[in-house]
Formats: sequence, C-alpha cells, structure tokens
Amino acid sequence: MIVLLPRLLLVATGILATLAVAGLTRQSEGTTGMTVAYTSSVGLSSAFLLLAVRRIPAHQRRPWYWLLANMGLCLTGELVLAYYQVIGDDHWPTPADAFFVVAYLTTALGVLGLDAQRRRRPPFGAVLDALIVATGIGVLALVFVVLPLLSDTTQPMAARVVGTVYPLADLLLLFLVMRLFAAGRGAGATVWWVTASMLCTLTADAAQNLIELTSGGNKFAVWMNVVWASAYLCWGFAALNAWRPVHPVTVVEPSDRAEGLTVPRLTVLALAAGLPSVVLIVRTATGRHDGVVLLGLGSMVLLGMVVTRIWILLQDLRCQSDQMALLARTDPLTGLSNRRSWDFDLARAMGTARSTGSVLMVALLDLDHFKTYNDTHGHQAGDELLREAAQAWSAALAPAPVLARWGGEEFAVLTHCSGTGTGFERLDALRAVVPGGQSVSIGMAVWDGEEDAGRLLQRADAALYLAKAGGRDRSVLAEVQAPLDPLDPAESASSVSSAVQSPSSSFSSSVNPTDA
Repeated sequence: MIVLLPRLLLVATGILATLAVAGLTRQSEGTTGMTVAYTSSVGLSSAFLLLAVRRIPAHQRRPWYWLLANMGLCLTGELVLAYYQVIGDDHWPTPADAFFVVAYLTTALGVLGLDAQRRRRPPFGAVLDALIVATGIGVLALVFVVLPLLSDTTQPMAARVVGTVYPLADLLLLFLVMRLFAAGRGAGATVWWVTASMLCTLTADAAQNLIELTSGGNKFAVWMNVVWASAYLCWGFAALNAWRPVHPVTVVEPSDRAEGLTVPRLTVLALAAGLPSVVLIVRTATGRHDGVVLLGLGSMVLLGMVVTRIWILLQDLRCQSDQMALLARTDPLTGLSNRRSWDFDLARAMGTARSTGSVLMVALLDLDHFKTYNDTHGHQAGDELLREAAQAWSAALAPAPVLARWGGEEFAVLTHCSGTGTGFERLDALRAVVPGGQSVSIGMAVWDGEEDAGRLLQRADAALYLAKAGGRDRSVLAEVQAPLDPLDPAESASSVSSAVQSPSSSFSSSVNPTDA
C-alpha cells in the first residue's frame, strides 16, 4: 500500500489539475474568481509535473529540471500577477513579466535537452526547415508587431521593450515546434505533449499580441486563460509519458536530413519562405512603403536558406546515388565485387592486356567441403569463413586485387603478370592463406588474347572441376584448345591436366559431382 501511495498521489494530482483547467470555462473574464481559479490550476499543474518527473529515471531527468524551473518561474509570475489583479492594479508591465521572459529560455533548454535524448544530433536539414518557417513568420512579426510596439510613443519605454520581447520569445518557441515536427520520425507521446504545450502558448500569445495591436488593452478572454493553463498541464502529461527508457535514435547521414520532405512539408516551407515577398508586393501595390526594406532583406535571407536547403538535397541525392551504385556492384556479405562488377572489371582488364601485352590470368576459387563446414559449425560460422577468406585473399593479392564473389563459396580472381609461371605462383599462393584450417581448390586460365570473357571463364571453371575431382586443395591451369561442348562436364574436364602444363579445357555449367 505504501508503494502505491506515490502513484495514487500522482494520478489524483493529474486529475485535479485537469479538472481545474476545465473549470476555467465556467469563470467570468477579469473577475477575482478567474484569477484564483487560474492561479490554482497552474499550481496543480506544477505539482503534477513535479510528481511525474520524480518517476523518471535519474539519468534522464536533466532536461526535466529545466522544465521544472520553467514551471517554477511561471507559477511565481502568475502569483505576482494575481496579486496585482486582486489589489486592482492593472498597470503593465509588472515584475511578473521578468519571470515569464526567463521561463521561455528554460523552456528552450529543456526542449533541446529532450530532443538530444532522442538522437545524438539533429539532422541539419530539419533544423534549416525550422529556421525557414521561423524566419518567414519572424520577418512579418518584426514588421507588424515588434516595430509598431517600439514606435508607439503613447506607451512607456518599459511597456514597449517588454512588449517586443514576447513576440521574439514566441519565435523561439515556433522554431522549437517546427524543429520537433521536421525531425519527428519516431516521436513518442512525450514529444507530442511537449509540442502541444508550446502550441498552446503560441496560440494564446498570438491572440494577446493581436489584442494589444488592435485595441491596446491587456484583458485576457476566458478561452485565452484556458489555453495558457492547458500549456502548463501538457508539461505534466509529457513527463507522465517519459517513464519508459529513452533510446537515442541512430542518425544515418545523409539520408535522414532529407527524410520527411513530403508535399505538406514542402507546402509549409514554400508558404513560409514566400510570405515576406507576397506581403512586400501587396504593400507596394497599395502604396504603403513602410517596412519594405525589412521585408526585402527578409526575402533575401529566406532565399539563401532555400538555396542552401536545395544544395543539401542535391548532396543527399548524390550520396544516395553513390551508395546505391556501390550496393549494386558489391557483395553484401564479403564487401567484394559481385558478378556484375566482375564482368566490367574483366572486360576492362582484357582491354588493358591487349594494349600493354601483359599476360592476363583468371582463376575461380572454391572452398573445399564448405557444405560440411556449414552443417558442422552453423551458417553464421560459414558466413564468417567467407568474410575472413575474402579478407585474407585481398591482402595476399594487394596492392590492387581484383577479387569478386562468384556465388556461394566460389570466388573469382584476375591478375596481370609477366608470365604464366609467375601468375600461377601468385594465384596458387592463395591456398596457403585460407583461414580456419580449411582448403581451397583453384582453376586457372590464361587469356589467349582473342577469346571472349565467357569462353575464358568456361576454361577456368573446367580446370576448377578437375581440381575438385582430383582431390581438392590444389590448383589446375587450363590451356587453350578448340571449343568443346560446354554442356558436357566430363568432356570438358578430361581435357584438363592437374599439372601446371595441362592440356586445355572447356567449361561445364553442371554442378561438380563431388561435395563442394
């Protein structure tokens, strides 16, 4: 029962805070009852957040300490503001505004900390998208909110300064909201409650700024108080959903930067980037030239951001294209070239041998008893043997190996050499570096300068066939002779000798009769 008390207290506080926010709708605007009810709801929401944060694992609490500081500052500000309202002093600004302004900064630090727990670092494209939206709206806020407030000589200087700080702080919240949206893949309930809180604050603040610009008053409608109170309540629900361990999201560059650039997202970016230009055109067309310089400068800044975003996307596409091309020509298990890449390499090597007069040799390598090894040690061990063999052969053929995975446990090698004997020794030396105490059979063929790649590989494969049939763990070199029936493995193999100076052979496309 004692163990359940903290949980019951948390649930009860959350219910009371929710009911307190809902109860604001029954209060009248500007009354003492509204002031008391609103302040009470903020206090309950603060207690709800505090109890929820205590349930979060200690190593995840750091961002929540900033958000608790935010709630503490806001609650203090609300109490100070309630005092002035109760005594009938409606002058503005009040000392409460200092607490509210600092609370924006602690909110930003907390949100950035929560985002850092989700991933090691934010995608730059997502940050830039958020900056584009915030800048597009910020230019309009600067022209139509900040500058008019600063130039309003009917207001005291303190009122003008504080009045301009709130819109700028709201732009900071807008940037944070868009940043979470832009990089919100895999966002959990905590992120959505955090976003809801900031959106509530932005909505009520925007309404307040509109009222101040149009009527000059500072009275808050009932719905505005409900929305502000809901913002405080959302922090508690955000912490309530943060009990589960947070695993940072692995960021894959650069594809993550372009992720989520959907039609709706592009539409939002286009509208935000085009807003200052559209307003500039309209004001110029109607003969109103105030603020056109700032609108023009804002449009230029946004143009630079959009160009940067396009450049990032082009870089992403180029990198993704390179990655796809690499995957298309690479064996995923060993990292070697695959058969498609091998065909290109062999054709190029033939051209080089024809122009330089060097001796071109190809070899097919087949790990002996690989099926038995797989059955005995398991497929993972078999895969590891293939990887280790590929690494060992690549090192033996350095500095410029042309080694490809031919399929299964078979590999293909090509090499330029000064003579057949030299090439045979180099390729035969690969048998000595097979890892895991295993062996390999090798079939080799020297290009005659005329035959096509298919015929050359046929002869190497027939030599490999004989190496396997002759007892494995050996190398067989094929020599050129007239083509034989490529569908007859016995005839092909019979024309190959197990000696280095062997007769020529033909290719067999049939499976070797012995266990691979």
